[in-house]
Amino acid sequence: MKAGCIEHIKNSPLGMIPADWDIMSIGNSLIEIYRYPTYFNIKYVESGVPEIRGELIKEGGTIEEDDKAYRYISKETANRFPRVHLEPNDFVMSVRGTMGKIAIVPERLRGAVITANLIRMKFLKSLIEPKWIHHYLTSEFFQEALDLATSATTIKTIQVPQLCAINFIRPPINEQRRIAKILDTIDEAIQKAEALISKLKAMKQGLLHDLLTRGLGQNGKLRDPKTHPEQFKDSPLGRIPRGWDVCELNDVAVKIQDGTHFSPKTTQGPFRYLTSKNIRFGEVDLSECGWISKKEHESIYSRCDVKYGDVLLTKDGANTGNAAINRLNEPVSLLSSIAFIRCGNEQLHSDYVLHYLLSPNSQQRIKDLMSGNAITRLTLTIIKSFKISVPDYKEQCRIIEPLNLYNTRIRAEEKYRDKLKLQKKGLMHDLLTGKVRVKV
Repeated sequence: MKAGCIEHIKNSPLGMIPADWDIMSIGNSLIEIYRYPTYFNIKYVESGVPEIRGELIKEGGTIEEDDKAYRYISKETANRFPRVHLEPNDFVMSVRGTMGKIAIVPERLRGAVITANLIRMKFLKSLIEPKWIHHYLTSEFFQEALDLATSATTIKTIQVPQLCAINFIRPPINEQRRIAKILDTIDEAIQKAEALISKLKAMKQGLLHDLLTRGLGQNGKLRDPKTHPEQFKDSPLGRIPRGWDVCELNDVAVKIQDGTHFSPKTTQGPFRYLTSKNIRFGEVDLSECGWISKKEHESIYSRCDVKYGDVLLTKDGANTGNAAINRLNEPVSLLSSIAFIRCGNEQLHSDYVLHYLLSPNSQQRIKDLMSGNAITRLTLTIIKSFKISVPDYKEQCRIIEPLNLYNTRIRAEEKYRDKLKLQKKGLMHDLLTGKVRVKV
């Protein structure tokens, strides 16, 4: 790649651009743009023509691959609309609601149809490389242009004429192909990282189930209920190793308490103030952390004295059931949407409780405890009475060791993936604006 020289650039309505690039509107770059009619009284069938909805378009401009996520209409219904059937390299874009989600149609979805909230676009192949325009349409600067052209309504919507009027800068076709190849390469690296993360998480979930139902003997190996059924017993939580107990959290924890039930009046100060949005699945997220005054913090902390190493569990709202360990070396205040569980008494290990609460079985039990309630909520009484299988402390330590190793590996891969995404963002800005030129 080489940087452009000043004599090789020109002024344009979109700013300074390379001299051999031009300005083109979306409308002039298309063979066809078509918004599908609203289907009335549609009857879905078990198999037939797949229907693409906006929620099936994923981040990065791909379309959901799981067949179970699709709805299907009959061929007879689809054939009522002669321009309905999609072809590979067509583009679909959401124009209402979650506006601006864009994907290129793969071969496997040849003949599929889309809902009325999407449009279909065909670009002129002599002027536009499909892979290049795919990157351009998913870029931040195109999304910004889309927002400016959006109809000012409560639900974001863009009309076809407004979309067609949006201008963009177009490199020569050979340069488009080279830019697309570079960005495709980093996309492939991101996809490989995502696939590895998914694989590691699946492997961890399988191991987690085995460890929480079979445990690890002193030899460090999983107990086998088939070859040694005598090592297991029935319990309210199913078959567990004989040496384990089933206890309510309140019987084995040092303290369980939720945060303040009154919203602080201050929004600035020296002390952090955590709510349910700060507790992710396995980690504390401080990106949107609030702050409060010393006086209000001391009032809250006198009742809810959360400490380093306590397990934080969300008990209200959409994030109910999320849990993480407090790793902050500072006193913080909690809202009532978070409860802490304090272990540390050589009977219960915080990491063991965290893994237990985040296991699929426990997450389902938490959902069952909330079923029938108008508001998703766990009361302090429910949390205290939550049953947990408890090995001796040494076995808890043996159990959490391989799980924590998986967590460390997953976090490292996620950090690498995020680094690649940041690199791609910088590359997209440089290559798609002509700030950095590529050798053709």
